[in-house]
Amino acid sequence: MNIVFVVIFFILLVFIFYSLNFYRYFNVYFNGEKCKNEYIKNFSKKPRIKTKSKIIVSITCKPCDINNLMPMLISLLDQSTKIDGIALNIPYETRDGETYDNIPDCLKDIVSIYRCHDYGKQNNIIPTLLRESEYGTIIICLDEKVIYGKNFIKKLLRESLMNNNRAIFFNEGMLVKPEFFSTDILYEDKEIPNIKRYIKAQSMLFEYYENYQMDTLMPLKSLLP
Repeated sequence: MNIVFVVIFFILLVFIFYSLNFYRYFNVYFNGEKCKNEYIKNFSKKPRIKTKSKIIVSITCKPCDINNLMPMLISLLDQSTKIDGIALNIPYETRDGETYDNIPDCLKDIVSIYRCHDYGKQNNIIPTLLRESEYGTIIICLDEKVIYGKNFIKKLLRESLMNNNRAIFFNEGMLVKPEFFSTDILYEDKEIPNIKRYIKAQSMLFEYYENYQMDTLMPLKSLLP
C-alpha cells in the first residue's frame, strides 16, 4: 500500500512540474510580447551569478525570422539569473542578397543590434568575438528558435564556473570565452562548417531538458480564440 502511495505521489509531482513548465512556455510564447515591459522591469531586479566575468548572450537570425524573436527573448528575460547583455548580430546583406529591411522597434528595448559581415551559421559568434575580446568574457551562443527553461542560464553558468577552462556545448549552442579560440577564426570571411576546429580549449557537453523548440507550440495557435 505504501509503495502504491509513493508511486501515485511521484506521478502527481511529475504532473505538477510539467504542468507549471508548460504554463510558462505557453505564456512566454503567446503572451510574452504583451507583457514585455514587465519582464524587462523584473529582469533588472534579478540576482546575478557570482563572477567578475562579463556575461553576453549572442544570437543571430535570418531576415525571415526577424519578427519571430520575441518569445525566445522573453524566455531569456524570464531566467532565474540575469546576464549583462544580449547581442543580436545581423548582416548588412546575406550571401543570398537578402536584407533586414524592417527590424522591429520592440527588439531594441531588449537587445543590442550589431550589423556585420555575413559569416553564415557563425554570425552568432564571430562578430561577438571581434567586439568582446576581453579575457574571461563569457559568451553564450544560442539558437533563436528555442524557448529556454527558467533555470537554463543559471545551471549553464554554474557548470562553466566548475569547468572554467572548458568550452561547453549543448543542443542549442555553446558557451565559450575569447581565449578559447585560435586567432585564425577572426580572419575568416567565409562560412565555417565546423567551429570546433578553431577552439583550442578542451570541451564538454551540457545536458538540459527543459528547452523547447518554438515549432512545438505553433500548432496551439489555432486553438486560441
